[in-house]
Order: sequence, then structure tokens, then C-alpha cells
Amino acid sequence: MVPHAEETEEARRIAEAIRNRLEECLTKDEEDRPKLTVTLPDASAVQNLAASLARLLRLQGPPGAQTA
Repeated sequence: MVPHAEETEEARRIAEAIRNRLEECLTKDEEDRPKLTVTLPDASAVQNLAASLARLLRLQGPPGAQTA
């Protein structure tokens, strides 16, 4: 989703912390697949989340662009 960069110890710690928080939001559906449910503080959080994801995707470059 974002350009490949050298993985550092700090990046691994951050990723683990994010994964742990996301796992708190997981349940299983009727087919035993993980289902992620996130409660947002208000409707504006959807816009903020979309804007943040757009910035991450912009770092990647145009669709189909190769990342190193």
C-alpha cells in the first residue's frame, strides 16, 4: 500500500502495536472468517480516515506504479 522501505526495529514495534489494537476489534463471522469492526467517535471520523488513507496511497504513486 505504501512504498517499500527498509524495515526497522521501530517500524516492527509500531506494526505490532497496531496489529494488537486491530485484533481487539476482531470477531469471527458464521464461516469463521475474521471480521473487523471499528467504532468511530462520530461521522467526521470517516472523512478523516478516508483522507489519511488517500495520503498513504498518494505516497505510493499512481495506480500501477512500481515500488522498489
